Amino acid sequence: MRDKIAGIYFYRLKYSETGFEVLNKSLKIYRKIGEPEEVAKTLSRIGYFYLYTAKNELKNPLESQRKALDFYSQAILFYREINDFSEEAYSLRTIGKIYYDLGNKEKALEAFEQAGKVFLENGEEKKAVNILINIAREDYIKFGDKETALQFYYQAIPISQKLGDYKKEAWIWRTIGQLYYELENPNKALETFNQAQSIYQKNNDRSGEAWTIYEIGKSYTILGDFKKALDSYQQALPIYEQENDAPFRDERSLDIFIRMSRIYAYLGDSDKALELCQKSLSYSQEILQSKTISNTEVFREIGKLCYQINSPKNALNAFDQYRIIYQKLGADREITGLIRIGKDYTELGDSKQALYFFDQANRVSQNSGFDEGVINTLIWISRIYFQAGNYQNALDSFNRGLPIAQKIDNPSKQALILSEIGDSYSELGEKEKTLEFYNRALIIYKKLGNYHQKTDILNKIGKLYQQFGYLEKSLKFYQQAWTISQENYPFKLVSISMNIAAIYSELGELETALDFLKQALNSHGKNYSSLHTEIGKVYSNLGELETALQFFNKSLELLDKNYPESKAENLFGIAKVEQKQGNLQTALTQIKTAISLIEETRISKNSPEERLTFFTSKQDYYEFYIDLLMELHQQNPSQGYDAQALNISEHSKARSLLELLTEANTDIRKGVEPKLVIQERNLQQQLDTIERRRVELYSSEKQTLEQKTAIEQERQYLLRKYQEVQAKIREKSPSYAAITQPQPLTLKQIQAQILDNDTLLLQYALGKKRSFLWAVTKNSITSHELPPKALIENIVKEFRFTITDRRVDPSLLLEISQSLYEIILAPVAPQLKDRRLAIVSDGILHYIPFAAISLPTTSSEANYLPLISKHEIVNLPSASTLSILRRDAQQRKTAPKTIAIVADPIFSPDDTRLKTAVSTQNENREQYNLNRAARQMDVGIWQRLPETRTEAEAILALLPNSETISYFDFVANRTQVINSQLNQYKIIHFATHGLLNSINPELSGIVLSMLDPQGNLLNGFLRLHDVFNLDFSADLVVLSACQTGLGKQIRGEGLVGLTRGFMYAGTPRVLVSLWNIDDAATSEIMSRFYRLMLQDKLSPTEALRKAQLEMVSETRWKEPYYWAAFTLQGEWKESQGNRE
Repeated sequence: MRDKIAGIYFYRLKYSETGFEVLNKSLKIYRKIGEPEEVAKTLSRIGYFYLYTAKNELKNPLESQRKALDFYSQAILFYREINDFSEEAYSLRTIGKIYYDLGNKEKALEAFEQAGKVFLENGEEKKAVNILINIAREDYIKFGDKETALQFYYQAIPISQKLGDYKKEAWIWRTIGQLYYELENPNKALETFNQAQSIYQKNNDRSGEAWTIYEIGKSYTILGDFKKALDSYQQALPIYEQENDAPFRDERSLDIFIRMSRIYAYLGDSDKALELCQKSLSYSQEILQSKTISNTEVFREIGKLCYQINSPKNALNAFDQYRIIYQKLGADREITGLIRIGKDYTELGDSKQALYFFDQANRVSQNSGFDEGVINTLIWISRIYFQAGNYQNALDSFNRGLPIAQKIDNPSKQALILSEIGDSYSELGEKEKTLEFYNRALIIYKKLGNYHQKTDILNKIGKLYQQFGYLEKSLKFYQQAWTISQENYPFKLVSISMNIAAIYSELGELETALDFLKQALNSHGKNYSSLHTEIGKVYSNLGELETALQFFNKSLELLDKNYPESKAENLFGIAKVEQKQGNLQTALTQIKTAISLIEETRISKNSPEERLTFFTSKQDYYEFYIDLLMELHQQNPSQGYDAQALNISEHSKARSLLELLTEANTDIRKGVEPKLVIQERNLQQQLDTIERRRVELYSSEKQTLEQKTAIEQERQYLLRKYQEVQAKIREKSPSYAAITQPQPLTLKQIQAQILDNDTLLLQYALGKKRSFLWAVTKNSITSHELPPKALIENIVKEFRFTITDRRVDPSLLLEISQSLYEIILAPVAPQLKDRRLAIVSDGILHYIPFAAISLPTTSSEANYLPLISKHEIVNLPSASTLSILRRDAQQRKTAPKTIAIVADPIFSPDDTRLKTAVSTQNENREQYNLNRAARQMDVGIWQRLPETRTEAEAILALLPNSETISYFDFVANRTQVINSQLNQYKIIHFATHGLLNSINPELSGIVLSMLDPQGNLLNGFLRLHDVFNLDFSADLVVLSACQTGLGKQIRGEGLVGLTRGFMYAGTPRVLVSLWNIDDAATSEIMSRFYRLMLQDKLSPTEALRKAQLEMVSETRWKEPYYWAAFTLQGEWKESQGNRE
């Protein structure tokens, strides 16, 4: 009755004080009447309720826990008095738990050890074994303290031996083995499993032996000893076949088949792997007929395994079996099953099958009126499109799911969709849209109290602001995420602290950055190699070089061979420290190794986009390498370090373009079975997916050694399969190996293959500390140190601003121009002479016309003397790209006709050439892309360019009709350009609007006719990806449009825009513009350029030079604004194509 009354006060009425009064009155009575058993129980009860109030009422939990300790301690004395050993032991365990919760682990251990001794000291060995096991399993395992749990298991073993209880002893050994397995100590696990096995064998316990051998096989798998793992599994299987009553006999036999199949696949025995995969499927179906499989997920596991070993039919059978099971459980479970299968196919890289199952789930959801299922399937369909880079389709699916989530009032799903819509807009470069959707998601997560998702969104917003350079705003959001994580998700503190530290480092507040990193290290970051790397960087920047080295080396120690990129980052850090310490040769060794690892990682990226993104992020490595070599050159001018530096500069430039151009005219898959090409693509997708899974796993708080080992083994297997498929493709296409990874040219190759006696190569490398310029002739090289990048950028910006102003004061232009000359050209003035200049720019130098930089003048010369007055000028992405362009030009057949012109398209329904009214239509996808690109570059309505027709007609008049073709008005459309015979012409001339998109280069392009003669809207946008799909035999493409020479500035690649698209399409030289030009002036310079090229037979570079000089001397358009924008990129020599 006492306990019931007290319980009512505590549980129902929440009157804890009254409850304690009831218990204390009872205690006084029992003490008075001398009932030690009831006194002990009441003391325990009071202790229990103090623990209850500590957990539930939270008024003063520490005080309540201390009072609980006091009452349980008193109770123990009475339990001893009445020889109630069970309650004494239980009370001691409770005291141990309280001490552990209070953080006093020593006192806790003392209490638990006393509890373990209670029965032993009183001759009850069997109970002693059980309580030791319970302390290990129910207490310390729950604490997460597996090492101490092992101590109690070990204490139980000799007592079990004394009792002669072999089953208990073997079970303890096996449990210890499993604990070592979880503690990522497979060798110790094997040792204890073997102990268990010998005990089972000695006592002829076949069932226990099979289970233990099975666990031994798992340990060998983790150790990577596949042969011994197979031996173990093959020993366990026949035992399970004989022991019909063995616990989990069917489940473990099935798991052994699956594990053996996977191992044979890893060992390269695909036939055996396939045989066991089929056996797994058959066996699971047999089990299903006789009894329900407790873990139906095994069918998914079999499905994924069969797919990976090239048995898609068996995979589909396994997945179908899984679907059927779930179908029988009702529509909602069927939808769950279909979505899970879709997710599996997504992981397997088979987006087609994934979409099929998601569509099936969507149909079932719609037919059953299950809106939640519709939302879930649309989310997954969107994710497939997102991963494929098809962000617009992803947005379409998300936007279909959002109103459904709003209709059924599911705020969690609304927030999820809003967040992922934000991700899509982020990939599209639309910052404002991204922020809008992230903030909408954030508001919902705040209302829901979902701290986990709230932290993620805050982190995303912080990264977005950081990406756009708003560091203070970025910091604000990171700090909010940090505060929430500190209170709710301490495991996330590491990554958020690193983000905050990066901001403080960028702001120059290194000590604050270090504080955040150290906090992360002391919380959950001791085994994070990346955290040690970041701390090393900060110490290096603080000048504490020895400490920096310690952290870099500790990071390397924590890494394994599967992380070449991370290893390279630490070696780069060490190289910088060694340079600061004056150990230049040691620094050189470290950066060489780092660069080789970067190159190795770059090659492993499966797509050009991935390689480009990765390479751009590593440009600091190449900048440092160049700087170090030039420092060594200054100390040892005769050792050729400057030539090595030029080689590294060439390695750092336009590598993606080099690969694209190398592939352009070679069909590497010609003659290859379509099946192999499909396999290659699927494996690329699987490798992409497994990288994402690895990141998720290693970012998880609950990763295990088995999970990490399994994913690494799977990754290595997929990589080997990918390499095997590539080898088969290579057999069919021998040119594959030569073209997939072209090597940049060395100095000697540049001099032998690229340069002639009349050409001087000027190659720039802009660096944070200092910049460099190499001047290379056919027989010599000189190198020169230039000012830091920031100083050059300031002068270049001023020069570009001045030159693009048509009303600029000539004296101001001269002053700024000569300042720029002094910085970037004066060091090589003695070598310029009257040579042609082939310029490989870097960074901001891509945006200026070298032609307009003023040479120094004497009193007898004009005040303004542009560089073209004495030099032809041609621009190159890199010297190596020209080598590829020349090779392809020699292999290409010469086009039979001279020029094709596309000019004066129709952009607007207001155009007078349009006689019918435009029908109102919804904005189509292409129009959306055009408008998005227009929004991002602040372009409104496309106006007609009437002078382009004058320009085109003047050019056409220079040649007979048989040598030309022209597309005007409605015919100047995208279909004509893509489908017409433009590859029959040596020159292709576009006179229309150009559209630059520096955020999304793929949306850059040329605007053609946007309406047909009936006034219907057309897709009039020839985008960059369309250009890549063209096939030209042209020697020259002229883009007589605004800003066609610009693009997205990407470190290491230069300007990614239309130029590289046309080079890929087959032309070795492209004439483009660097800014918006007057329509009439453009017509004038183009007419002169073609007259000089077609009638006077000048090369394109010389024709451009003379046309620009004529603009200065013979027309009213003398200012550089009108003529300097046009630059020639690519080949300067006359093409010598294959004329056969």
